[in-house]
Amino acid sequence: MSYTSFTINLKKIYFGILLFILTFGPKFLGWIDFIALVSFFLFIYYFIIIRKPINSLLLRSILPLLILLLHCFFLTIKAGSTDFFYLYRTSRSILNILGVYALCELYWQTFGSFSLLLMIDTMFWVITVHAVIMILMYLYPDFGKFVYNLTLSMEPQAKIFIGWRVTGLTEGLGTTSVTQSIGILLAPILLSTKSHLIQRIIVYPYAVIIIFLSIMISGRTGLFLSIPYFIVGIGLIFFIQKRHYFSTISHFLIGLVFILIIGQLFIFNILPKDAIWRWKHITLPHAFEGFYSLKETGNFRIKSFEDVIEDQFFLPSDVVVFIFGTGESGREDSSYLPSDVGYVRFIFGIGLVGSILAYSFYLVVLIYALRILSDAPVLGVITITSTIGYLIAHAKTIVILTRNGLTVTSLLLSICIIIIQKNIKMYKVKNNEYNV
Repeated sequence: MSYTSFTINLKKIYFGILLFILTFGPKFLGWIDFIALVSFFLFIYYFIIIRKPINSLLLRSILPLLILLLHCFFLTIKAGSTDFFYLYRTSRSILNILGVYALCELYWQTFGSFSLLLMIDTMFWVITVHAVIMILMYLYPDFGKFVYNLTLSMEPQAKIFIGWRVTGLTEGLGTTSVTQSIGILLAPILLSTKSHLIQRIIVYPYAVIIIFLSIMISGRTGLFLSIPYFIVGIGLIFFIQKRHYFSTISHFLIGLVFILIIGQLFIFNILPKDAIWRWKHITLPHAFEGFYSLKETGNFRIKSFEDVIEDQFFLPSDVVVFIFGTGESGREDSSYLPSDVGYVRFIFGIGLVGSILAYSFYLVVLIYALRILSDAPVLGVITITSTIGYLIAHAKTIVILTRNGLTVTSLLLSICIIIIQKNIKMYKVKNNEYNV
């Protein structure tokens, strides 16, 4: 390996570590937020030290959140509350977006046009590495407790789910599963850009299985999203590789089957026995509750989803609260809100005004994605699909402006901005094929 190649690979690893921290950086000891910290340093470096301006496209995307920040500030002052949930979430979100954008621009300056696909590939491996951490936490509960002691200070949620559900380095279960499911969307697309057989048959199929397992041990919301994500990903393979579509899919499926057989024959024999018991008797029945219910009662039922639909969708009776919100998270003992639904919690917390501002950010992302569809159709579809996925998942639990999910959205937003700004064409037509 030449010195130049070594330097490039070293930079890829360095940038990958930064992206990992921006996506899954924990709150060390429960309060030192690594995502906010790294975002801040990237912001300082890119926008202040090397004096790059905040361009108009980026400014338009964060403008709704800047207004939302003022809204949350006045709500907090008016209520005289010590609940800074929405105030902190909004300010951290703005910083997170700016930090991710700075990293993406640094990617572009370092790797050129190759950086756009490299960022997507790196995000896939960031999700895969986090999946490995989650699985280790599941297999070895003592390791899980060690991680929680460092990141969540053993909050009640962590204590409850030790051994059968895992949050990884994050704080949420459903929200984590949604972000992990993005890997299912990205895998088929990245697979179609790889020419080495070992990548198609072993590397990417193996990574997909690891990601899927991490979704199963975190939350069913991501499990449900994985289905449309996989369908969209497979469809995009056909779009990218019309002539070699069948061979790409065949390699991928052969790899999946091979790894599953090897896993069944060998890997299960070396795993901790208590982990296998938990997998068979707790995790699988929970992940596939609907199918277990269908087998036992003849009805496909998922109790937690039914509870959400029946009991957790409601609106404030106070008109002022409905319009402006209370500024409270709904998780304090004195103002507990009996709903996990993101849309409901936002209405109570920041009102209709604040909710519209928060969702406007995602609307801007969708608009930018639509703008690049003609020049970068694959990245446009990825951005639209993942953004809609987050908006759908918000109906089950809060995933809008969450720590890890926002980094994924911000990365895709930043790529859209770079493509629009630099008028990049992300495909070439050759031999009736679309190449990313």
